[in-house]
Amino acid sequence: MILLWWGALEDIPAGWVLCDGNNDSPDLRNVFVIGAGDTYAPNDSGGSVNHTHDFTSAAHDHGIPQAAGCPGAGPNPCLDSLDTDTEVATGTTDADGVLPPYRALYYIMKSP
Repeated sequence: MILLWWGALEDIPAGWVLCDGNNDSPDLRNVFVIGAGDTYAPNDSGGSVNHTHDFTSAAHDHGIPQAAGCPGAGPNPCLDSLDTDTEVATGTTDADGVLPPYRALYYIMKSP
C-alpha cells in the first residue's frame, strides 16, 4: 500500500518507508503518478522537466505603400507606388516549464 505523507521525513511512522527506490519501494521522488490503463501500463515512466517548441516562419513579403508626389495633391501626396520588404521570423527554441500549481508530499509505502 502506498500513501501520501504530509509531514517531515523523519516523522514517517514506524512500519512505513519512503518511496525512494530502497526497501523494495518504487522511486516516486520528484515525479507525479498517473493512472495505469489503456494508455499507460503499470510501472511505465516517462516525461521531461522541460519541453521546447521549434518554430520557424517562412520568409514572406509585405507590400508597403510609399508616398509619391502627385501633381496638384497639395500638402497630402497620394500613395501610388508599392515597395516590398522581405521579413524572416526565426522564432525561438527556449525551453519552458509547464508545471501546474502543486504541493510536494512524500510517497510512503507499508513495509513488507
